[in-house]
Amino acid sequence: MNIRYIFILLIFLSGYSFGQIKSNLRKKEKDGRWGVVNASKKIIVPFKYDYVEIYKDGYITASYESKFDIYDSTGNQISKEKFGSVGLYTIQQDYLYSNGACQVCLEYFNNCGLINTEGVTILPLEYKNIWEFKYDVVAVGKNSKWGFVNTKGQIVIPLEYDYVWDFSDSLAAVKKNGKIGFINLKNEVIIPLQYDGPYYPEFHEGLSAVQIGEKIAFINKLNQPITQFKYSPINCQLSPHYKDPHNYYHFSNGIAYVKDDDCNVGLIDTTGKEIVPMEYDFVWINNEGNISAKKDEVITIYKK
Repeated sequence: MNIRYIFILLIFLSGYSFGQIKSNLRKKEKDGRWGVVNASKKIIVPFKYDYVEIYKDGYITASYESKFDIYDSTGNQISKEKFGSVGLYTIQQDYLYSNGACQVCLEYFNNCGLINTEGVTILPLEYKNIWEFKYDVVAVGKNSKWGFVNTKGQIVIPLEYDYVWDFSDSLAAVKKNGKIGFINLKNEVIIPLQYDGPYYPEFHEGLSAVQIGEKIAFINKLNQPITQFKYSPINCQLSPHYKDPHNYYHFSNGIAYVKDDDCNVGLIDTTGKEIVPMEYDFVWINNEGNISAKKDEVITIYKK
């Protein structure tokens, strides 16, 4: 059989198995309490909780009086510890575990650490902040200092920074003494800590926004600017499709949104070339790659 088709089949089957785990489990209410049953109506989580949640990886969180228990898909309780919060602080989290680790906190997102799938603590519950795993490491913070730990809970980058951002394109922005630069996974400084703040502190498609004073430019991984420092860090809605200001200054499919001090919007490509002049109220791109730019009541169409 063609290797490509085997690979596709494996992806399909693995995805099916994850979905099947969740589809075999059902949340049920009984006498005002919640539990979980499987397809055979066997009780997996007892009916004693205020609320339960089933994740795509088959793990279950169950809360009673604001304390959480964790179960696997067979009904085994992962840990006897009662947690004040479980999982990431996100609006939507499909999977409870990431890279074999789950964030748990003694209080509501305070005194946090990591446990593995056996319920064993791999990172002590003493951290204030824990983010998502990227490149098999996760940013952690306590006592106003930040660093990174790996999937085994080992500190791989010491908590020596005033702030850090997630790794992207194998680099992470870090802040110390008011200045920002970029490190690699070995904690080697790749781009000196010389910037006042990257408006979007992640590399995408080999480029990142950085800030000096009140102006923004884009640099590559050699710390070479591809634009002048002429863009504005002022928060304003650039597009009805990009309401989060952190979506503005990063590249996606070879294009980045930019703006001036008057919130006029334009687009540049990865060479720094302006492909839509910075003179519009809104700019958006459709599924075919056509660009629409609106100024007052006039819409102009550009080809990507």
